[in-house]
Amino acid sequence: MPVNITPDNLMEPPSGGPINLVVTIKATSEKAAKDAVEILNRISKKANSSEEPGCLFYKVMQGAHDPTYISIVEQYKDGQAMGQHTENPDFKELISKKDELCAELFAKYYYDA
Repeated sequence: MPVNITPDNLMEPPSGGPINLVVTIKATSEKAAKDAVEILNRISKKANSSEEPGCLFYKVMQGAHDPTYISIVEQYKDGQAMGQHTENPDFKELISKKDELCAELFAKYYYDA
């Protein structure tokens, strides 16, 4: 029986924390995947630095069998830190190119269990 999981609104992080975010992207093409990964790696560099002290973890992964699948695992101390992350110019660039680069985007927020 298929499981139907409803995505969360990426731009509406929950309150409290720490919060974890898992995003899966299906790129529109291999070139789009390459372009998205390039932007995501720039985001990762800033997220894992002192530029974003509220980001506790940010990891970009690409499909081993299908490179058009990209997953990002993120952890923030709270929703405010996630909000600060969305002000990153590279994040804004990715969002502005979402329709061009992403055939599908699935985001889900989690709390630690």
